Amino acid sequence: MLPPPESSPARFIHRRWSDTASDTASDATSDIGLTAAHVGLRRWMVLGMIMTAAVSGSINKQMLPLIVGPLKTDMGLSDAQIGIMTGLAPGLLSGVATLGLGWLADRTARQWLLAVCILGWSVATAVMATANSFIGLVIGAFALSMGEMALLPIFNSAVPDMFPDRMRRQINLFYGAVIVASAGITLAICGLALSLLTEHRAALPGPLSVLAPWRVGLLLTAVLGIPVALGVVLAGPIPRTASFRAAPSPTAFFRRHFRATFGLYAAFCLFGIGSSAVLSWTTIYMMRAHSLTPAQLGAGVGAVFLASSFLGILGSGFALKRLTPRHGVLAPLKLYLGAMLLSAVPGAVLPFVSNLGLAYVVMTAQFTLIFAAMAHNFSLVQDLSPANARGRASGLFALSVGVLPAFAPLLVGMLSDRLHMGAAGLMVAISAISVPAYCLGAITLVATSGAYREALRQLSAGSPS
Repeated sequence: MLPPPESSPARFIHRRWSDTASDTASDATSDIGLTAAHVGLRRWMVLGMIMTAAVSGSINKQMLPLIVGPLKTDMGLSDAQIGIMTGLAPGLLSGVATLGLGWLADRTARQWLLAVCILGWSVATAVMATANSFIGLVIGAFALSMGEMALLPIFNSAVPDMFPDRMRRQINLFYGAVIVASAGITLAICGLALSLLTEHRAALPGPLSVLAPWRVGLLLTAVLGIPVALGVVLAGPIPRTASFRAAPSPTAFFRRHFRATFGLYAAFCLFGIGSSAVLSWTTIYMMRAHSLTPAQLGAGVGAVFLASSFLGILGSGFALKRLTPRHGVLAPLKLYLGAMLLSAVPGAVLPFVSNLGLAYVVMTAQFTLIFAAMAHNFSLVQDLSPANARGRASGLFALSVGVLPAFAPLLVGMLSDRLHMGAAGLMVAISAISVPAYCLGAITLVATSGAYREALRQLSAGSPS
């Protein structure tokens, strides 16, 4: 992929907004070898467009749990099929595909890759909106998830290139907060939109009036990707740092530090299994057990997302600041471990909750701990990656949280179908899958900490291996 020509709008904006102030450049260069072209207002423009793309993807993603009810009725789907559509198909296939996206993020113009993926997930959403079979829904869900997955390697490779190390962890936490908070806000907005589309279906123009409201909602969200993709291109290219060329061989590094790499990504996988079981089905349980409308569900769960993201990420950032002087680079690992272990507690309580208010309390505690752990995913992946392989490391991360965790929603759905206990059986199934996964992940992370510390030491020292 080639950079835009000199006469293109992208190149013009790139030149217009590049800040070449010598003091800012020298300050950034002293930390991570940035040149003047990497600093200034343009890096914030690029970061802003990446975050805008994340919010756009969140709108598409949060629409899915809200339409499960009418989708199940209109298409005659079982819980197992819903698990395949929402977890197995997109997680398994897109997790593998992200390895290729990570390779591209390390070797091509990242703004063009992101723009193509945004358009891709918009098309995928439209495919789901017009699907008349289960296979069509699965294909659309896979393509949608693969497009959204491109954000991970692009963000993880771009942020260390644009920001000094002392800012990188704060940017990571802020980005995590934006993702989670946008999930809550967009969930509420999508719930309200679906209710309005249902109430005023007859007033919709032309052929839209004869479509099911969930189909119209998906079509509307698909259109949002077009201006976002254009904005990403106009924000300009994301330059590479000098450390990109000086980094050790990725293959040699990961082979030498296999224990640290395998242990960390195995822990990611186990935590992903637990959190996928919870996040994929809890919203559906709330709708079934308490007969909530899409608007009520969107407002209630949206508020939980906002509260949980605030408590989890802000609390995690505060804890990181307190622990870093004592534990140094191991502070994110220890916080991830603690949040993962504590996540098992509300997970074990889930089957015993029947009151709506208490259900929201337990959900808030569960989501807070999940988001507190997820807040450190970016830093952990970036820390244990050579500069020239951050995209591919992000692909490995996506694989670890995408392939096996993709089976979690399916397993929950199958177990729920077998229990024949309705909404109560669904919560038992969620707990049975999530709690053991959290505990095994914590054990794995403890066993890996020594190798992880040594790998970070050699990478910081610039070891050729």
